[in-house]
Amino acid sequence: MRAAPLFTIALLAASCGSDPEGSAGATTASATAHASLPDPIYVGSATCAECHTEAMRAWTGSHHDLAMMEMDDPAIDTAFEGNKHDKGTLSHRINPTLGTVPDNDPEVTPAPIASAPMYTFGVSPLMQFLVGGRDGRMQVHNQVYDTRPESEGGQRWFDLYPDDDLQPGDPFHWTGHQQTWNHQCAECHSTGLQRKYDFETDTYATCWQEIDVACEACHGPASNHVDWARGVYSGQDLPQLGLLNPLTDPVKGVWQTSQATGLPVRTPPREADQEVQTCATCHSRRTPLTDGHTPGAPFLDDYRPALLTDGLYEADGQIDAEVYVWGSFTQSRMHQQGVTCKDCHDPHSLRLRIPGDGTCIQCHEAHVYQTPLHHHHDRAGEGARCVSCHMTSKTYMGIDGRRDHSFRVPRPDLAVELGTPDACSACHEQGPAWAAEKSAAWWGELGGDSTIARALHAVREDHASAPKLLLALLQDTERSTIARATAAEALGNIGGPGVQIALEIACLDEDPLLRATAARALAFAPPTPPRIQLLKDPDRGVRIAAAASLVTSIPPGMEHKDEHVRRAFDEYVESLGANFEHSWARVEMAKFQAARGMLEEARATLDVTITRDPTDVSAWALAADLLRIEKRERQCIQLLGRALDAVPDSPELRLALGLAFVRVQDYVSAETELRTAAASRPGDPYFGFVHAVALDGLERRAEATTVLETVRALHPADRDVLTTLIQWHHEAERPALVQELAGTLRARFPNDEGIRELLQGLGQDD
Repeated sequence: MRAAPLFTIALLAASCGSDPEGSAGATTASATAHASLPDPIYVGSATCAECHTEAMRAWTGSHHDLAMMEMDDPAIDTAFEGNKHDKGTLSHRINPTLGTVPDNDPEVTPAPIASAPMYTFGVSPLMQFLVGGRDGRMQVHNQVYDTRPESEGGQRWFDLYPDDDLQPGDPFHWTGHQQTWNHQCAECHSTGLQRKYDFETDTYATCWQEIDVACEACHGPASNHVDWARGVYSGQDLPQLGLLNPLTDPVKGVWQTSQATGLPVRTPPREADQEVQTCATCHSRRTPLTDGHTPGAPFLDDYRPALLTDGLYEADGQIDAEVYVWGSFTQSRMHQQGVTCKDCHDPHSLRLRIPGDGTCIQCHEAHVYQTPLHHHHDRAGEGARCVSCHMTSKTYMGIDGRRDHSFRVPRPDLAVELGTPDACSACHEQGPAWAAEKSAAWWGELGGDSTIARALHAVREDHASAPKLLLALLQDTERSTIARATAAEALGNIGGPGVQIALEIACLDEDPLLRATAARALAFAPPTPPRIQLLKDPDRGVRIAAAASLVTSIPPGMEHKDEHVRRAFDEYVESLGANFEHSWARVEMAKFQAARGMLEEARATLDVTITRDPTDVSAWALAADLLRIEKRERQCIQLLGRALDAVPDSPELRLALGLAFVRVQDYVSAETELRTAAASRPGDPYFGFVHAVALDGLERRAEATTVLETVRALHPADRDVLTTLIQWHHEAERPALVQELAGTLRARFPNDEGIRELLQGLGQDD
């Protein structure tokens, strides 16, 4: 078994509480009461192998086993297929580039220490290399090795960013923040990892218990389990055999074909979701809430998962960016019916239970599905494979194909209507319209629900139907929780009649993901009992979300009077501290400090953030806003000028500067800045709206109206744009346009009392 480097083992012994000998013999407590047991510590996979030889045999050589390796590991030779020439180019490919960043240049990120590669990262289909960096950092180099066989195009070097001329100072250059191993990727490639970032010194002391993803990454520290196995404690003293996370089903079940539907059903239904939550800690797109995960803890206690947002997922929930598995799998009917990861994958080797379609045929009857009557393709062809239609693949990192785990029915008809990808067009060049026609001829009305696709497409297109469709999705308990949570998040941004009530009801949902998202979505609404009650929620992630949403609503000092407020705020601050290497977390901390009356602390936090990352627009904007609150307008304008020197192409900073000029009544300068901001951000109606209002303030109504009409053409359902235009057209005595816009407003906001009063005041009664 591979061991951690000696310097890491020494560090672990000193700071992470591990036994440097890897022995369970360090636990000496007697078998008295369970309450007297010491906290379990990591024992290492070598100790696990004493009893679990079969599991260890399956794990050895797996992607988990080879997740991270020292440079002298024999597995690296295997990946290079004995090609000594290619392996010898490590120093040529990677080491010489280390000198390209001048150490004394203040305009770029400080260069990592020039050194040979220290570790490999991943093994198939590509291998990345880590080099030592400044202040405890390790950086992931962009020169990677394709470990596939030469016959498949592998055994070669390539650049992860071949089309980008990345220079030092760019966050995606190998010296940049986005390539820092410690916070970007380390946690999921080692066991018992702690990032140990120090904000004051901007340094890391990252350590791990085992270099790869070993037994205790999933099962938790196992010293108590080892003591149980050696008879030190009885089963009564050690529940779950001393394991923090045994990952065994409390209710055993079997999969059987339902006579009524012909579909597989688990009997009895699964009651626990611990296995999927354990896998999700790494196999998901998420933000950590702690420094180091506790195996067995609820997923949402330690992480905030990404939702089905634009840029990460397609409108129908298919994968788009690199989001891994959990977000797509939890959308699936499989997940809703109780299928878990190990129903298809061996949990130790990670391979499929049965190769190819055999995994699916474990539950889905071959005579129904492995036939041209079902798939309408040649039995021997790729189109007959289950995954070709139900688990489409997308390639990341140049050569790494990953399959969508939502197990969806192909919908070429939705591809025609909404522009979403479809499985058919991934293979057939005739396009989705042809595929939709063929599908209708073969299967009639296509299966698969379109509720999610239509709702998320509507909000992304700013369509008038978005609020209604999102509300229906939020309230539909038959849909996946991640889809309903995505609807809740979108509704929080849109607002409108009925939204607050619907979100408050969602705060009472049984699923913590929906409760947490609903709480965040209500951040700008008045505090109500359902939200305040979430500060006492049993799930830590929900309490953090509730605290974040109530920061500006609960009066300063309340945390000193109410234990639940204090605990939730402390947990929220801790979750931000766990991400302090990221500037966004420091900006959120500054918001918290300002809201709690700690303005000097907020300014200090922002000063450090701006110094370390002068391109962070949100930090500049918040610093300017704090000056605005104190009515220090001239200083605000000066600060925003500095900000635009650092980030000259930022529409947000232009907008803020324009509004600052408005506040000092310099309307000419304001209009110039607001015009530039609006031109840079045509996709956001607010920018154009503010520019139009500024023009109107300069008594240039005709130009202002033209600007608003242009914005309306792009965003026909924006409330502010519509209400302003209808008033201006009314004042200009254009009754036809007033009537047209009144109809649009009624359709867009049918239950909005403010709209109704506006129209009545303009003589546009229903």
